[in-house]
Amino acid sequence: MLDWQKYYGGKLQQVEQTAKSDHDSLREQYRFIRSAEDDADESWEARLAKRYYAKLFREYAVVDLSRHKEGRLGMRWRTEAEVTAGTGQFSCGARKCGERRGLASFEVPFSYAEAGVDKQALVQVRLCPEHAQQLTYQKRQQLLRAQEAAAKKGSQKRRRGDSQPAAEQVQGGTDSQDGTHAAKAGRLDAALEGLLP
Repeated sequence: MLDWQKYYGGKLQQVEQTAKSDHDSLREQYRFIRSAEDDADESWEARLAKRYYAKLFREYAVVDLSRHKEGRLGMRWRTEAEVTAGTGQFSCGARKCGERRGLASFEVPFSYAEAGVDKQALVQVRLCPEHAQQLTYQKRQQLLRAQEAAAKKGSQKRRRGDSQPAAEQVQGGTDSQDGTHAAKAGRLDAALEGLLP
């Protein structure tokens, strides 16, 4: 071939490989939660994905919380090796965390896009207290913003003179700013009571 190229000159055209590996087929056909429609397909790729799915343990998921501040979580089912090691059930289900004390179970609504379709599923996760804080980070931030907006709206009404005596304005007999912060913290704790262990 090199002799031909030297004699006639020019570059050889690169021929693209059209063959797919097993891994490529599995990535295309894999579904986080398989439906009856997915199982109806009898192609070789679909059967491969179905066999892989059958080997997974779908009671608890392993979660990636590296982008929790953006509200993005990654989840996957546990493999047999992780089940025998106790990952995600007897130790923290966060990726690369082996904490075994203080675990709490969460049922998380998981939204994801798969094969161009948006889907949702309820997934169980067991996490240590540190990763539980990361899991509920977005919800806690939303509650704080809502409380700050309500407090701001209440203070604007008081400035205009339209206000009525507010219970959160007087905390423990004082009219100080510390009392207002304590009231905010109490409301936040009450709102988060069901979220954290």
